[in-house]
Amino acid sequence: LVRQCKNGRKEYFEPLVSKYEQPLYRYCFHLCGNKDGAMDLFQETWLKVVSRIQKYDTDYPFKTWLFSIATNEYRDRYRKTSRRRPYNRTFVSEEEKKTVMGRLTSSENEPDAELERKEMLSLVKSEVAGLKWNHRSVVVLHYFEGNPLEEVSAVLNIPLGTVKSRLY
Repeated sequence: LVRQCKNGRKEYFEPLVSKYEQPLYRYCFHLCGNKDGAMDLFQETWLKVVSRIQKYDTDYPFKTWLFSIATNEYRDRYRKTSRRRPYNRTFVSEEEKKTVMGRLTSSENEPDAELERKEMLSLVKSEVAGLKWNHRSVVVLHYFEGNPLEEVSAVLNIPLGTVKSRLY
């Protein structure tokens, strides 16, 4: 699909967008924290892809290039607005922190446990939304999108050691 798009075959863009629509939108949503911002970022990313498809090197994974564009677009927007979420959760003790984090990995299927798990997941997402963009993008790419550390490094164009330290 990418090679066809590079060759000027515009009819292949729609299937290309369809193929990456879900993972890219999900990534944009995690970065922006809201539907409107995610949709704007999603659209801006595809506009850049269309305008720069000729520069894409097919020797490298398209997904990495696509997510790099989204990351750069978000970073540029973040720098312009310099907005950070004011919400920050602090734990009273290390024991409370372990209890909260333990609930996230609970495998219980009871309705109460599922509701509690969803509440904890919501709390974690709120915490992640409060991170600076450079730390948030690493967390989202690795934990929410399931990308290996090497791919996160490639998408963000940062050393592997930096990825690891930001995750820490």
